[in-house]
Amino acid sequence: MGGPQREFFRLLMIEVQTSMGIFEGKAGQVFLTYDQAALDGHKYFQAGRLIAWSVAHGGPCIKALDPSLYQLMCGQEPQLEQFDCSVLPDPDVQSRVKRILQCKTAEDLSALQKDLGDWISECGVPGIFSATIGEIPKIYAYVVKHYIFLRTAKMVNQLTEGMNALGTLGPVQEEQITGKRGGHDIQLGVVLNIEDKLTELTDLLIFITGADEVPTLGFPNKPSIDFYTQEAGMRRLPYASTCAMTLFLPRGITEEQELHNILNQSVKDSWAF
Repeated sequence: MGGPQREFFRLLMIEVQTSMGIFEGKAGQVFLTYDQAALDGHKYFQAGRLIAWSVAHGGPCIKALDPSLYQLMCGQEPQLEQFDCSVLPDPDVQSRVKRILQCKTAEDLSALQKDLGDWISECGVPGIFSATIGEIPKIYAYVVKHYIFLRTAKMVNQLTEGMNALGTLGPVQEEQITGKRGGHDIQLGVVLNIEDKLTELTDLLIFITGADEVPTLGFPNKPSIDFYTQEAGMRRLPYASTCAMTLFLPRGITEEQELHNILNQSVKDSWAF
């Protein structure tokens, strides 16, 4: 329970995203692979069920589906004319889609029809050979939609079925890590002067809670800060209880950089859970 459970699900979601072979792309821009063997083996269903299992037990989700793909999965219609094709994981597809985006003149269109017309038609755009320059943004959007969503529709459905196997998922809740000292709130990000260092904040969250993000269903209570008194002649580094989600900091340190240094040492020197 508590910290070990959050650590387990954090590591499980890393494995689901990186080792099952059903996701591709970098964190925040993840797409589903087109893998018929994985589909027949119900790997997408298994991944969906593991994700739901993690969320239902206070763990994280994967990091994270491409926003446009997620909107399409939810039945919405994102503005794919503005889709950033550089996030597509297949360099060959990325090059072809970029070629459509860069089509600006009649000569460009003629060359595009000659070189990629058949491929674009196979993406569900049969009117490419009679298209005009003004229709290029819509053609671009259709090709993107085909590649990131329609092509993998069966995979998406199987993943969704796996996630629904354990019921619905709740909304994300945002929490702050705060503590009290002498009646005053301490915003930890300000104390450590790492407001924009996301990697350090993620490492710190793991150190305190065992999780690398606020779980989808939120923490059972807010992470907190407590303080201890250094023993004479001793140098005790900051430590944490992941079950209680409490960070323990030494009293008597007045320099912000010194506090940052010893806390950073504690976080960096700790390995996994």
